Amino acid sequence: MNRLHDAAHAPARGIEVSVILSTALRRRLPGIADGPHRLTLAAGATLADLLAAVGLDPTTDLTAAVDGELAEPTTPLRDGSEIMLLAAMEGGAAAEGGRGSRSRRRGDHKKCSERQLQSTTAARAVNDNTTSSKPQQHEQHTTTGRAVNEGRTTPHRSEDDMAQLTIPLDAKRFATGMTWKDYMAQMGDTRARTEHNYSASNLTDEERKFFSGVGGVKYVMMLAENWCGDVHRNSPLIAHIVDAIPGAELRVFLRDQVPDLRDTFLNNGYQSIPVVVFFDKDWNEIGRWLERAHGATSAATGIRAKTLGAVPQGASKEQQDAAMNEFRKQVQAEYEKPGGALWRAAAAEVKLLLEARAGKK
Repeated sequence: MNRLHDAAHAPARGIEVSVILSTALRRRLPGIADGPHRLTLAAGATLADLLAAVGLDPTTDLTAAVDGELAEPTTPLRDGSEIMLLAAMEGGAAAEGGRGSRSRRRGDHKKCSERQLQSTTAARAVNDNTTSSKPQQHEQHTTTGRAVNEGRTTPHRSEDDMAQLTIPLDAKRFATGMTWKDYMAQMGDTRARTEHNYSASNLTDEERKFFSGVGGVKYVMMLAENWCGDVHRNSPLIAHIVDAIPGAELRVFLRDQVPDLRDTFLNNGYQSIPVVVFFDKDWNEIGRWLERAHGATSAATGIRAKTLGAVPQGASKEQQDAAMNEFRKQVQAEYEKPGGALWRAAAAEVKLLLEARAGKK
């Protein structure tokens, strides 16, 4: 039995907390499913106590948030605290990939929540051979995974002790990407859906205040595709965030038209989208955010069980399509609940990522 299971079932003796571990951290704890997990700890426990309870070494290179705020090992926990643990340089659901040559390059896995969760339901197939153009050769920048904080660079090791990650991107190529306005203009029949989410996902005053004070972010690259539900729902929030960061520029690339960039930022071998990567002015990677917030993954999993998971084997295409439409409808409804909790969760994850590595002005 693993230590997280033991902690979760320990006799009540103090405070109960909830913890979400990113996929990269769960890989280190065999048998741990997607969260959130509830643990009982002694009154007065700190983040370091929680790390020990789940079986993580206190020296593990990670980013932690307690109740939405960046936390240190000495941060005290309270009854009901919500803790999020992310491996180095990651954020978003299942964020762990894109580690250069060490990534597994499964070209047949094209991941998006609607494709991943629909089981046997047929969706629009996107073939590797449909790439419309071959990207030009560009200077390749190498990052040592440095974190930029308070105007200085400090060494930062990623979770797999990666020495270097070669990124086939420079200012010239970045400029060939689409601005948010250009990206929206080319979307076709999915544009209205994305425009609606853009209007619905405005930042709160507190979020805007935070992102307007972020320093060190110059370039933000997003990989997307027009058909992906996670892109429709989450790329508008990213556009709002980048718009709020002083001096930051966003460029969008269609994933299947840039296979070299796609394969540089794999998610544990999968071609997840959206992929959002933050760089400083010298092309040092600050961090990346993938797909959707962890809370959105949990919500979508529950909806899937009630919709797509309820489709009997051998069901007709009409039944499958109806289940997919209902799945999309219910996921969208979760995003649009009063207060926009899933968009707030995504903003909090990006905030955590940038607060830890980009610094405030």
